[in-house]
Amino acid sequence: MIKKRHPLSSKEQKELLSILKEKFPNIYEKLEKKKMIELIETKDGVKIYLQEGKAIAFLINEEIIPPLREEFLENLPKVIVDMGAIP
Repeated sequence: MIKKRHPLSSKEQKELLSILKEKFPNIYEKLEKKKMIELIETKDGVKIYLQEGKAIAFLINEEIIPPLREEFLENLPKVIVDMGAIP
């Protein structure tokens, strides 16, 4: 359930974008840096960052996590598993 929902201040937005640039540079490149970012805080402590109504990041247990949006998936690390390695 949503506890609070509000736009980030310009300082908070710069801080978030800086973290995203450092941790997920490919995702950072796809964001609109000038557009407003909104924060949703849930009752269980999860923070959801939105831009134009779409999730751009989650903060869970002090860890920034990118959303599994199609345009971001291609930029995440990939693992290839040999089928012979799976019992």
